[in-house]
Amino acid sequence: MDKRRFFSKFYFVLLICLLILPCSKYADGARWVFYGASQVEINYYDADSVTPLPNNIIRVWVKHIPQDAAIPLKLPNAFLFNIPENCPHSIALYEINCTNSTFDVLALTEYNDKGEVTYSEASPIGYTNIAPDSVGNSLKKIVCQIKD
Repeated sequence: MDKRRFFSKFYFVLLICLLILPCSKYADGARWVFYGASQVEINYYDADSVTPLPNNIIRVWVKHIPQDAAIPLKLPNAFLFNIPENCPHSIALYEINCTNSTFDVLALTEYNDKGEVTYSEASPIGYTNIAPDSVGNSLKKIVCQIKD
């Protein structure tokens, strides 16, 4: 392969990378990972925010997106959604007790489709049991495996 062809391919790949980089899903500093969906919402957790605490407790930020805001992708053997950039959603700080299978919501903020805050609360609601075979149980299974 001659140098001209090599450099043209190199610059093409570089250009594509530069165009894709600003569109990164991690632009807000979070690394949102899908952990489950219900009939009402699609749920993600911020993998970079998982924080082990004493007494087998984990803190983690979660994001809830309404099902009607997402576009299901029809792929074989996959459960994926295309999430538009601007859609209503909520972000909450969960505290999960891995030993007792309970959780508490320490903070909650809701956003509209313009990214504006529509509701915010930062008072714990008290520990609640995590139901078996629930989306919350899926999150517990994931984050409780993480140790410091």
